[in-house]
Amino acid sequence: DNRNEDTIGHIERLAEATGRWTDVVKLYDAEIEKMKADNAADVVDLALRAAVSYETRVGNVDAAIARYALVTEVDPTHDQAITSLDRLYEQTQRWPELAKILEIEIQGASDPDLSLDLQFRLGQVAQHDGGLAQRRVEISHAEPHRVVVLLPDSDEQQDPHPPAHVHHDRRRHGAQAHSPAD
Repeated sequence: DNRNEDTIGHIERLAEATGRWTDVVKLYDAEIEKMKADNAADVVDLALRAAVSYETRVGNVDAAIARYALVTEVDPTHDQAITSLDRLYEQTQRWPELAKILEIEIQGASDPDLSLDLQFRLGQVAQHDGGLAQRRVEISHAEPHRVVVLLPDSDEQQDPHPPAHVHHDRRRHGAQAHSPAD
């Protein structure tokens, strides 16, 4: 029974003792496929368990990412999956995917300081992106605590440098804009 914690616990202890985590994650994947057909909402716990196992026991980051992404398809606000995708996308330098996850994290941030930190990271990701999805950072003079990152239109050619130099100074309410003459 894929929902029985005792059974799953026994399987994982056996995998730990024998080193057969690859077999366990294959079993999880087969169960996930069955569950997706019956009730997608039931997938979250087992997909999360598979993702963690792929990442920490098997060492297959791509498979872990796929399982965490499956969790967010079913539950777009799942904190552990979003945080894990953030970490793994940064680790693997998948800048466009990281940018999407950061945008989700920004939308869900209830703390203004956290939101600002995430927006600052999104601006940094845009610099690493290598032009694949160039972004421009705009800072409103009316709201200097709010940083907006814009995607260009597909045929629009943009200067890869934002119109103002941005630095992060928490003592002055987060990101601040300064003209090059400052």
